Order: sequence, then C-alpha cells, then structure tokens
Amino acid sequence: MTNDRISINDQIKIAEIMTDTKCLLLDFDGPICSIFSGFPASSISDQIRESLTREFHIRLPTEVASTDDPFEILKFSSTLGEIEVRHTESLLTECEIKASEIAKATTGAHSLISSWHKTGRKLAIVSNNSERAVRHYLEIHNLTDKFNAIAARTMYDPSLLKPNPGLIISALRSTRSSASSATLVGDSITDLEAALAAKTRFIGYANKSWKVGIFSRMNLSAITTSMTSLQPQPPS
Repeated sequence: MTNDRISINDQIKIAEIMTDTKCLLLDFDGPICSIFSGFPASSISDQIRESLTREFHIRLPTEVASTDDPFEILKFSSTLGEIEVRHTESLLTECEIKASEIAKATTGAHSLISSWHKTGRKLAIVSNNSERAVRHYLEIHNLTDKFNAIAARTMYDPSLLKPNPGLIISALRSTRSSASSATLVGDSITDLEAALAAKTRFIGYANKSWKVGIFSRMNLSAITTSMTSLQPQPPS
C-alpha cells in the first residue's frame, strides 16, 4: 500500500531503520498496550470532571465538559491553579494505574520488547501516561527488566508532556544515547512533533485507519499498521 509521500508497511525501509537504531523508544499507550481498553478514557474523564466540579465548584467550558480525553481536562485544570492541576493529575494517575491492570497488550509488542532486549541495544518508554501506571503494567507482565529507561509523567505540568521533547531528551540522557541513533515509535501527531523537536527518527504506528492519511502527509521515517512488523535487525 502506497501514497504520494511514503510507503505503508514498507518492510525494506522499516528494516533499514531498525538496523540503524541503537536506542528504540516506544510510546506506551498504543505501541505497547491500549491502556484505556478496559477502563475507557470517557469514564475517566467523567470521574475527573465530577471531582473538579465537586471539589472546586468550577463551571467547565463546553469543550471540556464534552471531551472524552482526560488529558484535555488536565490541560484545562492547569489554567485554574496549582492546587487544581495537582488534584487532577493525582486523580488521573490513580485511574491510569487501575486501567493498566486490565489494559490489552498490543499484538506483537511484548515479543518486540523481548526480542529487542536480547540484542543488547537500548530500549526505553517515552509516555505522557503516569510513570507509576507504566511501571505497574510492566511489573504485571514481567517486562520491567527489559527496559533501560522509562520517561513518563511524574509532574503535574502538562506543558512538559509531548509534543514537548523533554521526555525524549530525558530517555536519551538516561540511556546515554544520541538523538541520531534513536527511533521513536508512536501513534499520535504529538509523538511525531516531539520526535522532530528532539531530532530522532520516527515510525508512525497507524493503529487506526484514519491515522494512515494523517501520517502520510507528515515528515516521518516510516509508517506501520502492525507492531509485528518491527522486528529487530542486526545493528549496522
């Protein structure tokens, strides 16, 4: 399958990138698992909205009152004040931890993690999700020792999350890797924007059909519709 800008599931191109990659960076929600598959984001958003309005007597803007994305509520809460955003982030973290316990693993992801770890090259997670939730998921699935670093949300300031490249830069520092030797696999435009800002390569994981069109128009290294296609290749 091809388009005017980039081939989809181009195994030759993907193999080239995987060969050149010394540090593989994986987004968590999407490439590794669907964190909200058992505990929907819409339900989490409802809980956070109810808590915000109950605790702080806030009238929510229409777009915040209707969104299913808890991260949009987190962004809104940051405009209210430190107490409100800390409250929101804490509640979101607790919900993410619960969600991680029943999250559905992405097909091929755990195999990729184990296979990459065996190559001896660096492996890290770069995620806007809570670090506590990410670590909880890894512990449940016995994957913790496969990763050299986890750069995920530990702060309450949403401006520090992707598309800000800070988490990628943190992962690179922790693994002592250069940006030119690293590749981020992510499923969102914010992942791509962060990768471009950090100057790493980016493979777009188009886990929904509409993402193929969006990624195809962007400046990225490759697009895959399946994590099973990202098999480790011998380093160059």
